[in-house]
Amino acid sequence: MLLAGFVVLAGCASTRPVKARAVVDCIITKLGRAENCQARKWDAALSPEQVRELIGHIQSREYKPVTYNGKPLDVPYTFHFEFRDPMPPADGGRLFPADAGTPSPES
Repeated sequence: MLLAGFVVLAGCASTRPVKARAVVDCIITKLGRAENCQARKWDAALSPEQVRELIGHIQSREYKPVTYNGKPLDVPYTFHFEFRDPMPPADGGRLFPADAGTPSPES
């Protein structure tokens, strides 16, 4: 779940070890767009391509503009990201069904 720039993990998902972190500064405009985004810092585990993809994801979304006295404003906003391994399936099986095109271990 994405909540105000934070990915909120349900249940025990948040207890998984953090694999990488990133901090991205943007301006949320009066129109609810993230502009002038720049990665301020990120872990070496993230490639420059992954950082660009993250910024592209931030800029592709719409945000609720900040208002003051009823007027929307351009405001700076900092996004903090933590990347973790996905949770294993509850049944201990595969992450994807066999018919999803994922090769089986026997292949």
